[in-house]
Amino acid sequence: MEQNKTLYLNHYQIDPAKSFEVDVKDYDLVSYQPPQLSKARKPMKVPISIEQMLIKFKEDGWDFSENEEIACRSLLQEVNFYTFKHYAKKERVKTFSATKSVYDFDMFLQSNLQELTSMIEKFIRTVTVDSLSCYYDSQERIYDSAQFYLDDCLYFSETGKQKRRPQREKEIKHIQYGFFKTCDNNKEYPPVKKELDSYGAVSAWVLFDLITFGQMSFFFSKLVPEYKKVVVSSLNEMNCFNERITDKLLSSWINAIRALRNKVSHGMKVYGEPFTVQGKVHDKDKEYLSAIPETKQNYLVNVLLAMRRIVMCMSQSKQEFWNEKMCGIAEYIESDGVLSEESLGLTDNWLKYFLIEYK
Repeated sequence: MEQNKTLYLNHYQIDPAKSFEVDVKDYDLVSYQPPQLSKARKPMKVPISIEQMLIKFKEDGWDFSENEEIACRSLLQEVNFYTFKHYAKKERVKTFSATKSVYDFDMFLQSNLQELTSMIEKFIRTVTVDSLSCYYDSQERIYDSAQFYLDDCLYFSETGKQKRRPQREKEIKHIQYGFFKTCDNNKEYPPVKKELDSYGAVSAWVLFDLITFGQMSFFFSKLVPEYKKVVVSSLNEMNCFNERITDKLLSSWINAIRALRNKVSHGMKVYGEPFTVQGKVHDKDKEYLSAIPETKQNYLVNVLLAMRRIVMCMSQSKQEFWNEKMCGIAEYIESDGVLSEESLGLTDNWLKYFLIEYK
């Protein structure tokens, strides 16, 4: 009897954003096993009880009062032991109260940054959709202005870096596939459902409210210069400070703010941490940054400078909101002897520079 033949697809590079063809006529069964995480090469850390956690802290030289020990037990029921220990290790503090101060401030900082990045994200989405849809409407194109995001003219040029090449085509297909999945995953969401029922398609102003900030960042980074400049021009028209921004600056800022948004959304430590994703520095900010040690210039200060530049293009009420948050952060640092501006990459007089004077 002939043995069944199985085709295993593990060795194929399967990308859902592009077509994938395999000749299976000579096989009875097609099998695909997704990649798996590796088994540890050596024994890993074992789970420990809260009492054992306290013993480990004391073995590391931590000081506890009786009340602090009770508070620490309570905290460790809510906060991962290794996460909390990281705050002490990074800041080189050896008491529960000092570590708790750093931890509490980082939670406060994350909450404030979450609000600010969310505000900026919504603004960037709105400006991008409004400016591109109006600009596209003035062109003789094949799509309605509401679906400008489908047109290849946004992504490909005849010459230069944006010329149609296999790698770039793959990246644009990835963007378009992400748009499709967003619409498909939200097809019962009333605004999407209404447009699908009415038009058989989804408009940019509905779609771009649903895509992730990561998708938004990647989309903007892949626009041809002509369309990037449309968005930047709209921002510069809103800016009352006569400090122009460029498409290269904006692209890097969106990506840096996107990375910060992900950090704070997932509860990752901000205080005292270097940032791997950084924004380009505006010429007007280079003098301020030069006063900061080079080893600290990739801390939160880098993204705050980018965020401030975008908020300067927003309404006075949003600028007031920004100033309130900056004052709140400054007051918190000043009121706690454990905290320092340096751990955020900021100078002693940072608040004066970061406050926006209304015009």
